[in-house]
Amino acid sequence: MEKFELSEQTHELPDGRLLRRIRALQNIGSLTAGTYGGFVETSENLSQNGACWIWHDAKVFGNARVCDNARVHGCAEVSGNAIISDNALIFGRYTGPCLQVSDHVNVSGNAFIGDNAQLSGNVKVKDHAKVFGHVRIYDHAQISGHAMLYDNAKIWGRAVINGYAQVYKNAIVNDDVLITGFTRLAEVYHIYQTY
Repeated sequence: MEKFELSEQTHELPDGRLLRRIRALQNIGSLTAGTYGGFVETSENLSQNGACWIWHDAKVFGNARVCDNARVHGCAEVSGNAIISDNALIFGRYTGPCLQVSDHVNVSGNAFIGDNAQLSGNVKVKDHAKVFGHVRIYDHAQISGHAMLYDNAKIWGRAVINGYAQVYKNAIVNDDVLITGFTRLAEVYHIYQTY
């Protein structure tokens, strides 16, 4: 039995694509049958298996997919070929620009993406990593372990941040840099590889 259907409620994207609000057909965890969720472009954007769900006004479109027990909440937009899986939580704020996950981004494990963060390119966020605030991550950056990125941090290139590292305030990390252990970068640090 399918766990959700596409309702008649719609939302039009600026490019003219029409999204439809989902409605639960069965109880899914604490969610009761008949509850409306967020918006999808097609039923392929949300797996019929597992406890995954798109809540509130969150939007998942393009070839993006939410599966397993992952959840997308609030004012979040997941698009392109992004995959949100395992127990990942995406929670966008209703103030400021919407949280955006796009392109080929992969969020998995128990990772948390929140507030007004923007992730694009081939970024991977996994394990227990947390990304929130106005953080921007793009290119091939990888965030894992218990790493925390917040405030206005910017990460790009092939940067890897893992362990219990924290990158925050206005720190910038790019190129092939590895930040690990209990490292804390804040203020106006700009860490990059020199050739």
